Amino acid sequence: MAPLSRELARIRRLDVYIRQQGELVAVVAPVWQAGRVVAALGIPLPAHRFKSEHRHRLTRAIVAAAADIGHGLEAMGPRGT
Repeated sequence: MAPLSRELARIRRLDVYIRQQGELVAVVAPVWQAGRVVAALGIPLPAHRFKSEHRHRLTRAIVAAAADIGHGLEAMGPRGT
């Protein structure tokens, strides 16, 4: 399996993508509608604020917010009407 395919499979399994580059961390979660990813929700933050005591809480919050948006889109219907 190619590296990109492995990373996409991991994101699907965990429902979150976390990337650190230098002093910046990005936490991104897919927004699902009807079994498809239609958007993404994420936050960039300084790496020093993404320490172990905050890491789990911030990750859960982003995943939950993305799920809430997805549920809202589902409630609006297939075209957002």
